[in-house]
Amino acid sequence: MQYLKHDVKENIIKAALAEFIEKGYQDSSMRIIARNANIVMGNIYRYFDNKEALFNALMGPVYDQIAGTCEKVQHEIEELQGPWEDEQAMTLIKQTYEQILKNVSGRGMELLILLDKSGGSRYEGTKKELIEQIRNILEIRLLPEMHEKDVFILYVVASAFVEGICVILRECGDHDRREALIGSLSTIMLCQISKRV
Repeated sequence: MQYLKHDVKENIIKAALAEFIEKGYQDSSMRIIARNANIVMGNIYRYFDNKEALFNALMGPVYDQIAGTCEKVQHEIEELQGPWEDEQAMTLIKQTYEQILKNVSGRGMELLILLDKSGGSRYEGTKKELIEQIRNILEIRLLPEMHEKDVFILYVVASAFVEGICVILRECGDHDRREALIGSLSTIMLCQISKRV
């Protein structure tokens, strides 16, 4: 009987991921999740109290990994002294996303939902938090050289970088190719950035 319960829960999780990726948290339906999991509506509540509990069960571990990585990187930033080289800023940004991808390996769909489809949930600010983390790294590195220039451009660059990651996660299912594409994206957008802003 335990094996069957495990199968039912796995079916719910698969159906929920598909529903959240298609419609996002806010527009998803427990009724559709139950139907796609091949269970009656009442049975879904034996496993999860409500849609929020189901979403939290799926997204919580991924969010915790992202938050932990960002906290670690922030600590490293605070410990760095003196002027940075472009390479140091790029390395920190690469370490941030590489660590996130490593920690959520095999959970690319959950990462995409968290970054791009979590509106209306407690995680809806995750994408903005990651953008702010990258903007912060760029600002600390580049602010002395920006002088009178508008530092808002650093927010734009960070936003475009994180959105690029979302596009790669949406369009590319292969883990190794995804990592290579994100590596290329960081090189294109961030390499020698101080000379381009």
